[in-house]
Amino acid sequence: MGLFTSLFPNLGKKMQEESREWIYHCNECGADFSVADIGGVRYKAAGNPKRKQKCIKCGQTSWMTLSKRK
Repeated sequence: MGLFTSLFPNLGKKMQEESREWIYHCNECGADFSVADIGGVRYKAAGNPKRKQKCIKCGQTSWMTLSKRK
């Protein structure tokens, strides 16, 4: 988000904050990690999609549900 954040500092900050609220849950080891933890961005999104993702704790790739922390 380097260039984008420098051009739109407030919007970039909001995007980063909201991306931290979106959590992947690993069914293999039970770890929870945010979209921002893996360098992703999820902003003004809805729904709880399933994505194939590699866990940052156990290293296993599996289908994980993405949900917004409340």
